[in-house]
Amino acid sequence: MKQKHVPGITFYAAQCMEFPDHWELHENLTLEQAVAAYRQILKKGTSCGPGIGFVLYDERIPDYSRIRWPLYEGRICEAQINLIGGYREHPLVKQAINEMKEYLPKLEGKAEKTGKRRDIER
Repeated sequence: MKQKHVPGITFYAAQCMEFPDHWELHENLTLEQAVAAYRQILKKGTSCGPGIGFVLYDERIPDYSRIRWPLYEGRICEAQINLIGGYREHPLVKQAINEMKEYLPKLEGKAEKTGKRRDIER
């Protein structure tokens, strides 16, 4: 009997979104944990383009499954997410965007202190 695949999503926080493996990286997190890790990275003040990203696990879109993709880099990265139809239409990614919006007041307050506040990207 073949097991039914259930799609999933995890999140990560990176000190540098361009080269996440070269700097501080926290993986396999919930969104809440990723936001907390991101805030800790910002507190250190040594960031090189920090952000929060997601990894989608879905066999139905193998070309885009298990790949790190940005979710938040001072703003929600909707334009980058919308480049990939599989992400744009995926319910887990849509849910992640909506949940990320709930964290914006906390993150924007932190960004105002560092002078890095940006709006949601569309």
